[in-house]
Amino acid sequence: MDFVNVFPENENGRSLISWKRKGFSLVEVVLALGIVAISVIAVIGLMPVGLNAFQEANRANIEAEIVAQLARQIEAASFAKLRSEFATPQTYYYDFEGRELFASGGGDPPDWIFKATVTLNDTKVQGSEIRATGRTDPTRQVVMKTAVISLVFKREQNDPSKERRFPIHVSDRGTS
Repeated sequence: MDFVNVFPENENGRSLISWKRKGFSLVEVVLALGIVAISVIAVIGLMPVGLNAFQEANRANIEAEIVAQLARQIEAASFAKLRSEFATPQTYYYDFEGRELFASGGGDPPDWIFKATVTLNDTKVQGSEIRATGRTDPTRQVVMKTAVISLVFKREQNDPSKERRFPIHVSDRGTS
């Protein structure tokens, strides 16, 4: 039985079809997979770092919102109301989104994440500026209240060094 040569040949008897490689060798495939694997492992290794940074930024943003809300409340209150409302330190509780929580039956709400305590201190300042003239009067005394907002994150409540304090100065412009 004769085999029929289906491959065309030139006049020298060589095949006209080029037998050059048309694919990848196993070594090339393994090298490519190794590079991809190392890249994926590096990206996965950075994910916890990025997640922690995101959580810290989100927490700082919520803390700033809580402090701003309390600062607006303090600055909007009249001086007499400040004296009565904050005669004793007031504690406020917030959830993970910065919404205020209210304790029922006394005690702390069970699902609080942030706790803010507002303490009011008296401060007297000598030699305040008179706005109408722009001069300083050394005999004039202005009574100020310094509200200190102490903010605690629940997971860090047993570590006093993690407590953040934000002072807010409020003056009674009508007192001399």
